[in-house]
Amino acid sequence: MIKIADKETYVPCLATDDFDNSATYYILVEDTESLAAKCDRLVKVCNDTEFDSSKTYYNYDGSQMNGKAVTIAEVTADNYVPGKFYEGDEIVYGLHHHLYDTKEYRADKFMYELEDHFDLEYLATYFVMTEVFECYDSRGKNCMFASWGPLKEGGEYIWYPIFYDIDTQLGVNNTGSPSFEYNVDATEDGNYSTSDSVLWNNFYTYFKNSKIIAKYRHLKGVTAGVEWPALKKQPLQSPEYIE
Repeated sequence: MIKIADKETYVPCLATDDFDNSATYYILVEDTESLAAKCDRLVKVCNDTEFDSSKTYYNYDGSQMNGKAVTIAEVTADNYVPGKFYEGDEIVYGLHHHLYDTKEYRADKFMYELEDHFDLEYLATYFVMTEVFECYDSRGKNCMFASWGPLKEGGEYIWYPIFYDIDTQLGVNNTGSPSFEYNVDATEDGNYSTSDSVLWNNFYTYFKNSKIIAKYRHLKGVTAGVEWPALKKQPLQSPEYIE
């Protein structure tokens, strides 16, 4: 945790944050009982061949909201069946060890596992284009995803965002009426039809500097500090380069 200067406010440090020599860091201490009352225990299927009296077993109901999906199961040697119950799990991302389904765990999971399912450069490019051209519906119902399969054997399908149509752009809604001025801060002001999108909100929160701003600079022709190779024709540098 970092304390914001002159305020009694603390913000979480994420596993991908760089060390800030000017900041004062704190450890957030929360007892297990308090966490258990608010969040679900992280669990995995227990496949032990025999009952273990030293373990705590759990039931899992994925239809329930966070904090109610995992409950302690009444398990004995008589009713134990391998694969029927769950046991506690520990998930590690970087230096962060997680035992409960907290917001910090979900943030780490998103940051570390996003590229297992999506192409991050395509996500960043698509995000920049919807921002620059105010594509009002293109982060929701007018957003489509395509996949050509895994990039490695046994891997997950990798998904790429593509435009369905772009009839809502440059401040015009899908009825043809002007809705926004061009100088609005569309993401910050929540001007998209699906401003509650978990994917795009998390992507903006956790990859704003490393991917989104970097991709905007890349499309403008900037090469310093950008991870992608230089473009021969930078589409955001000149209209002549738009193909």
